Amino acid sequence: MFNKNISINVDRDSVCAGDDSESHESRINISSSLDIYELVNTILEKYPLAKIEGDQATWVVDVGERTSIGVVAQQWSKPELVISPDISVKQLFADIPRNIYFRYMSQVDPHEVLESIRTKKAH
Repeated sequence: MFNKNISINVDRDSVCAGDDSESHESRINISSSLDIYELVNTILEKYPLAKIEGDQATWVVDVGERTSIGVVAQQWSKPELVISPDISVKQLFADIPRNIYFRYMSQVDPHEVLESIRTKKAH
């Protein structure tokens, strides 16, 4: 099977006034056959999020035009997703813009943020 790379726009919120002096936007080439966990983890390797003193930063992972797919927390060892981890990058971006945005939620409990996203998806 042919393994095609696609280009994805990645951006994130600023975490403080000094953090917004430069753009955080980046473009990353990634294999379209990766699953969602591999996608998020690869992006985090290539595009590390800002570390917060106290190790309690919570980030919502949005794709396309701000559809939330999961949460990354500085205190967690891996992201938590609200969509099937078996979906490939190619499937995920089949009908939406190739954008990933990390929304900073300060030190809000990541479990609460994750539950809020799950509740919204259920309605």
